[in-house]
Amino acid sequence: MAERKIRALIVDVSATMRALLSHILSADPDVDVVGAVPDINLIRDKLARMNVDVLTFNAALAGWEGTVALSETVKAYRLPVVVLGSRTHPEYAARYASLDQRIVHYVPLPKSARTAGETEINLIVDLVKSAARKGWNLERASSPPTADAAAAIEERVRAARVPVGSYYSREIIAIGASTGGTQAIAEVLRSFPPDAPATVIVQHMPKGFTASFAKHLNTAMAVEVKEAQDGDEVRPGRVLIAPGGSHMVVVRRAGQYRASVVDTAPVNLHRPSVDVLFDSLTSVGSHTVAAILTGMGADGAAGIARLHSSGARTIAQDQESCVVFGMPREAIRLNAVDSVLPLSRIGKELLSLARR
Repeated sequence: MAERKIRALIVDVSATMRALLSHILSADPDVDVVGAVPDINLIRDKLARMNVDVLTFNAALAGWEGTVALSETVKAYRLPVVVLGSRTHPEYAARYASLDQRIVHYVPLPKSARTAGETEINLIVDLVKSAARKGWNLERASSPPTADAAAAIEERVRAARVPVGSYYSREIIAIGASTGGTQAIAEVLRSFPPDAPATVIVQHMPKGFTASFAKHLNTAMAVEVKEAQDGDEVRPGRVLIAPGGSHMVVVRRAGQYRASVVDTAPVNLHRPSVDVLFDSLTSVGSHTVAAILTGMGADGAAGIARLHSSGARTIAQDQESCVVFGMPREAIRLNAVDSVLPLSRIGKELLSLARR
């Protein structure tokens, strides 16, 4: 048995990390990556038929619902699991280790392909192989659970579902920028790890430019970045950029926060408008952290003032680091920000506020 290839399945919300882990594991001649999916619920009924030997699971992005889904899946299919997560959140180790004896390891994820050192790569590969071989000595499920057992699993997972306003995934980071903003946004996102809080951004740009901007950021950052499409989930590990020529608002649908892309009239002469995005988050209130960055005019100042009044924590970029101080200056004039910071500190401060 030990001579055949190990069949590994990767479960990770982040497309960037799925690609990185697939690359790391597939490079080993003893490992065959049979799939990489964003949600364990998507493949639960296929696990036995796929003949999977080991799962990798990103703890930091899963939330409590993901914890329960993993636990129930492990019990039903009796598979070993290597739990991965942010190096800055070692508490996940204890949280997952307490669930089931088959959750055999916890190891920090590298931030990106650029920062993955040989020691980290070897550790991940060795633990995946070790977990799989340990699993070969355990009783394994030969078929999916019965309909009644599957229904019971789903009920336990549903009971564990919590709104976005709880645990690590509760915060939404919102950013608005204009002139000079492309460089400023890149500087902020360099501080974000793969499991960063859900982030939504308006950068004043015409239609056709935001897609390439988002694509460029996605290749350069540890966190996933994409141009928002209508219905996209606003979730940890993802940054959504409002598409040029359309407004982006955050709405709640079926218990999840999603981006809604609308083509209503320009606001403050802009579409997308920072005010429109910020106003959509006032219902989230104290679970929002917002920053207004370099830019000409006043778009976003009134919106961040309303956000601040609803309980959000707010930041403005300081004059010295702005290309144009207009938008931050107007927000400061309205007493709408808790702190005024140089650009070099804003990314880390956003993460710090979100994690509180």
